[in-house]
Order: sequence, then C-alpha cells, then structure tokens
Amino acid sequence: MTDMETAPLRDANGAASLPTCRCRNSKCLKRYCVCFERGDACSASCQCVDCGNADGVAAKAARRSKKRSRAESGCTCQRSRCLKKYCDCFSASVACGAACKCSDCSNSFG
Repeated sequence: MTDMETAPLRDANGAASLPTCRCRNSKCLKRYCVCFERGDACSASCQCVDCGNADGVAAKAARRSKKRSRAESGCTCQRSRCLKKYCDCFSASVACGAACKCSDCSNSFG
C-alpha cells in the first residue's frame, strides 16, 4: 500500500479538477504527494494526516533545492549557448561554472 492515494475533486458541474492528497506517513513532504509535486500547499479538501505542506513553502523550497543541486553538477549545452530553460544552470538562475562542459556559453548571470 502506498503512502498516498489521489482523490479527484469534482466541481458543482461534475467536471474534474486538480486531485487532492491523502498522505498518511510522509507529512506531504515527498514527491509522491500530488500537492507537493505541483508546488502547491495542501488545501482544506485534502485528507492528509499531520500535514507539513500547509503553507506551500516546503514544496517551493524543495523544488529550488533540486534545481540548484542539478546545476552544481554542471551543464553540457552544445548549441543553446546556455540561454534556454533546458540548461540546468539557466533554469536554476545561476551562472555557469567550472563544473560545466558547455561550449560557447553566454550565461554569465543565470
């Protein structure tokens, strides 16, 4: 049994909306919490237990941390000059550094 199951919401017209979480053990601080993965705070319609993502700050901080850790290992851009969102450094808003193996880099400040 997984820690979380999704429960789809329905609006007044019966149309499906964003799913909510039912986390029991993770405190909504893991990527398999649908609210955490979206970067949103858990809402009143969630059925989670002992929620740690009530204000959404935890999810946003984790997403920034993940981007920065990928950027620290360096990018390997060949033709984009590190000016596109798929460059790990550019998407993390950091300048390319010594660990990068990019060619013809134009990302000086992220």
